[in-house]
Amino acid sequence: MLKVQPPRELKAIALGSSESVQVGEPAATAGLRQGDVITKVNGQAATSNIQLQELSLTKKAGDKVQIGYTRDGKESTATVTLGTQQ
Repeated sequence: MLKVQPPRELKAIALGSSESVQVGEPAATAGLRQGDVITKVNGQAATSNIQLQELSLTKKAGDKVQIGYTRDGKESTATVTLGTQQ
């Protein structure tokens, strides 16, 4: 589960300490890890979990999504290939 966390006054989506990124899941395959803070989804500022939920309504398995994130204060990007919902 993802949660909203305000890092440095900018709301972003965090892969929080109580959640895990499972091996083989699209986020893990793209290189995202527990503790990463998602700052952008397809170039748009990430401000709520709803943006991620909307991807399942507007995209299909196999589509690619650009994710901007910070890890240990360093900004990076990853391309996530969406999987099927379980």
